[in-house]
Amino acid sequence: MRDFRGMEESSGRPVRRRISRAVRTDAELRVTEDRFRDFVTATSEMVYQLNGDWSVLLHVKGKRLIPDTNEPRGDWLEAYIPEDERPRLVAAYQEAIAGKKVFALEHRVIRKDGTEGWVSSRALPILDGEGNISSWLGSAADITETKTYARRQKYLLYLSDELRNLADPVAIRTVAMRVLGEHLHATRALYFEAEPNGEWLMTIGGYTHGVPTMKERVRMDDFGEHIRRSFREGKTLVVEDVSRDKRVSAEELKAYEGIEVRAHIAIPLTKAGRIVAVLGIHQERPHHWTAEDVELSEATAERTWAALEQARAETSLRKSEEKYRTLFNSMDEGFCIIRMVYDDDGNAIDWRFLETNPGFHKHTGMPGCVGRTMREIVPDIERKWVDIYHRVAVTGESLRFEESSAPLHRTFDLYAFRVGEPQERKVAVLFTNITARRRAEVALAESEKNYQFLFDSIDEGFCTIEMLFDGSGKACDYRFLQVNAAFERQTGLADVVGRRVREFVPEHEDEWFFTFGEVAQTGDSVRFENEASKLGRYFDVYAFRIGEPEDRRVGVLFRDVAERKRHELGQELLVKVVDSLADLENVGETLQKIAEKVGGHFSVEHCMLVELSKDPEGELVFHVWDGEGRMPLAPNSKLEDFLATEQVRACHAGETTVVEDTRADARVSAEHYEKVGIRSFIATPLMRDDRCRFLLVVTDHKVRHWSSDESELLQELAERIWNRLERARAEEALRAAEEDVRGSEERLRIALESAGMAAWDWVVDGDTVMWNEGHYRILGLEPGSGRESCAFFLEFVYPEDREEVSAGLYKALEDGTRFEAEFRIVRHDTGEVRWMSGFGRPLEVRDGRTARLTGVMYDVTERKLMTDTLRKAHGKLETRVQERTRELSNALDRLTEESAGRERLEEERHDLLERLVVSQEEERTRISRELHDNLSQHMVAVKMGLGAVEKEIRTMGRGNDVNLAAGLAELSRRVDGLIDAAHRQAWELRPSELDHLGLEVALRHYAQVWGQQCGMRVEWDSAGWDEGLRLSAQAEIHLYRVVQEALNNVVRHAEAGKVTLTLESGDEVVLTVEDDGKGFTNPEGSGRLGLIGMRERMTLLGGELEVDSVRGRGSRITLRLPMAGYADPRVRAPGDGLRE
Repeated sequence: MRDFRGMEESSGRPVRRRISRAVRTDAELRVTEDRFRDFVTATSEMVYQLNGDWSVLLHVKGKRLIPDTNEPRGDWLEAYIPEDERPRLVAAYQEAIAGKKVFALEHRVIRKDGTEGWVSSRALPILDGEGNISSWLGSAADITETKTYARRQKYLLYLSDELRNLADPVAIRTVAMRVLGEHLHATRALYFEAEPNGEWLMTIGGYTHGVPTMKERVRMDDFGEHIRRSFREGKTLVVEDVSRDKRVSAEELKAYEGIEVRAHIAIPLTKAGRIVAVLGIHQERPHHWTAEDVELSEATAERTWAALEQARAETSLRKSEEKYRTLFNSMDEGFCIIRMVYDDDGNAIDWRFLETNPGFHKHTGMPGCVGRTMREIVPDIERKWVDIYHRVAVTGESLRFEESSAPLHRTFDLYAFRVGEPQERKVAVLFTNITARRRAEVALAESEKNYQFLFDSIDEGFCTIEMLFDGSGKACDYRFLQVNAAFERQTGLADVVGRRVREFVPEHEDEWFFTFGEVAQTGDSVRFENEASKLGRYFDVYAFRIGEPEDRRVGVLFRDVAERKRHELGQELLVKVVDSLADLENVGETLQKIAEKVGGHFSVEHCMLVELSKDPEGELVFHVWDGEGRMPLAPNSKLEDFLATEQVRACHAGETTVVEDTRADARVSAEHYEKVGIRSFIATPLMRDDRCRFLLVVTDHKVRHWSSDESELLQELAERIWNRLERARAEEALRAAEEDVRGSEERLRIALESAGMAAWDWVVDGDTVMWNEGHYRILGLEPGSGRESCAFFLEFVYPEDREEVSAGLYKALEDGTRFEAEFRIVRHDTGEVRWMSGFGRPLEVRDGRTARLTGVMYDVTERKLMTDTLRKAHGKLETRVQERTRELSNALDRLTEESAGRERLEEERHDLLERLVVSQEEERTRISRELHDNLSQHMVAVKMGLGAVEKEIRTMGRGNDVNLAAGLAELSRRVDGLIDAAHRQAWELRPSELDHLGLEVALRHYAQVWGQQCGMRVEWDSAGWDEGLRLSAQAEIHLYRVVQEALNNVVRHAEAGKVTLTLESGDEVVLTVEDDGKGFTNPEGSGRLGLIGMRERMTLLGGELEVDSVRGRGSRITLRLPMAGYADPRVRAPGDGLRE
């Protein structure tokens, strides 16, 4: 104290006060520290102390949240606070320092285990004596669980809100996965549902972000063993880095890389011991999954499954309610719900209607019953009804019964059952008015008798069969369950009931089993025609399923149509023969082809067509076909070399000879036919003018029964072949006559020109007149410069004579008389007036009026000017004029007749041209089929043979022979080239797309192939074409061929780089082929055969072909065909002859 006192004396009061304050501060600090230590020890929260500006953490007691420290730390922010949380924390404590106020903040911290947690932190500033902050004392409570729970509840609430109004399962899955994926910042969130067999997982809808979507179906076996084991155990699988997870194999790691997955969570959902779904969360980079992540994913999986189940249940319930209400309102049966009515003693006396359906009124005839009792509606209703319904209401026993009601005049089939609680005494009744059925039952027995009588009396065969299937489910046989009386007559099979068809026909065709098996399994009825070759029959069949699918029963109604089929095949042969004869040019070659077709149809060894001359001793013309390619007769053979004398005599008498066995037929010489290898034959003669002129003979080397249909077919064939031969000769004569007509026309033209006459031909409809050159010269015009009409001609007639000439012409038209007049004309070039003498006569009459007038006109001016001279020589001149007039009239008559002949020839030429095109297309089809079916098969056989040879060479030890191996390889390549060429030629001759798919597909394909072959760019446009539209076969093939020719012309002449094809449909078919080539001038006058052929084809169809071309600007060909008569979207036009 003495020392202190001396200090105060020497220094004064301030020193003493500072010392006192320091003593007090130290004491307070010790007290504060003691309290702090006591607080740290007592509290369960984390406690910390920081310096005044928060730059140094002085002390912290982490309480298992963060590590303890008693050493000051300047890096506490980096050590304990997550990087993205630091700015927010710094801002908060800076604000607290500036205001010297309490620091309070909820923020994240880095916990001891390295994970992040949440704390609610609160710190108080410690002020020194001068009011400055000396330090901060704070505490922090761990609120991680609270925060996690809040986030979890917030997430689940958001998920529930998003799913609440969704009813579509796909939408539910999609939204749930989006919510989860966005919350976890995942690259993929998927919800897989397990299929019933448990082998596949399927997902529709899901969430992806920045990665490809996965396929919708995944096999369970495609997952790794550790994943499948986790699924089986129902445990959630968490993988933070697949590349570091020892459970992941190298193959699985590669699969993960393929779908861009480095970390994932897989959560299996198991219900009733079976996996129903799997939820998967993916990250494209390694990722640490928190417990919260896993928990939210598991909760999402459960809630998604529950939402899906609820949606499906609600959908099923809604559908069930709709079905019930629909059934209730639409079912034919009557339905009602009733409540029993009792008296005071508890006895049932009546019932009240609570609900009825629309069928109730129909079956009972009682409207407006709801709310009323039965006795109010029908007072005398029988007591039995009350007793029945009371028993059901009391016992709960359901009853099905039939009962009649006299007051209602009805009989009912009823089913009554209790509804609701027993004390409610409510009964539901489902019933049908069977009054009509009861009446019908009386007639049913009689009807069944009638049915059985009909079943056994119909001409068609009928059977009920049970289909039999092998272990693979393939129909292999059937058993007869029931047959009618006609069955045996139609099939030739007896006693078949209960037995299998293969017992009777072991080699029965498989197509019968396949067809009937399809009917039994699908229930689709089918009508078809098919051959049963082992039975020697052809059936028209209608098959339909009987009973349920598991019964596998089929009803078959059928009849044997073998005779009709033979007749149809005969008619097809006639058509083929007629088509071959249509283009008859070379008689020998044509008849040789016909003989081949006839022989092939009858399946015989020889077919012989013989022309007999009018002279009995004259030369015979043989056309013989042999099935093995041999010619049994020499060209100069006689009829006796092939037929015995008695058959030759029968032929000359016009008698058809049918021999089924030459060895057993007494009419023929067995020895004679043995020499030429004939065992059976038919010889059919054709008589003309009481003489045999033609003979058709078919022979077989074995015994054969010849049917009457076959004999009649041969007779008709002979008739048609001979008629066509006669017609061919007539056509040849007609062509010669046509040449004579053309010569006559030329001679007439020369005669008219030498006489200086003008010839005219006036077609009244349309007022068109044809003039010869002399007519133009007389009028002073250049040939072809006038309008060539009657009105135009009258303009040249002298005005004073015009009315008389016009009246004379129209009088001739009205009366059908000759026109004769002398009149003046004014020449166009000189204006000179000249006298004319005109003469005309009617040439055509239509509907009672003259349609055409033709005649001549010549200049008689000199005669008029020399009237006196002519008068003196009148007699002689008149005679000469009359003679000349008669000559001209005769010439005109001949001209008229020859003109009519030319028109007939033109019609026949058009008909011949059309048949020529048909024959060409059929020949193309035949050659195409031959190339595809025969040549290609032979080439394939050669290819296989070369392979066998090569194998044999290797077997023989010559496999190292380089030259031999190279030769075989070269031969193989050549055979491949021939096969390709055959296929290409077959397609070019007859594209199959045209027959099966139509014009648009065929042309598009052809244009594509053509462009590839020619190296030319092709643009195809069929947007204006009606999809599915088909034209007749005639129209399609003509249009296809015209386009082919047009494209060929482009290759040969156009030097084009691009071709555009356009196909449109509407009132007419419009097809355009346009190129950018060099073009050509005067396309209409072009003499190119290609254009001529194209125009001829369009003329046959009644269409038009337009050619537009300018040199240097390309060409365009437009085809127009009226749609009327050619469009048929359903079927192909029968009988066209242009399609197979």
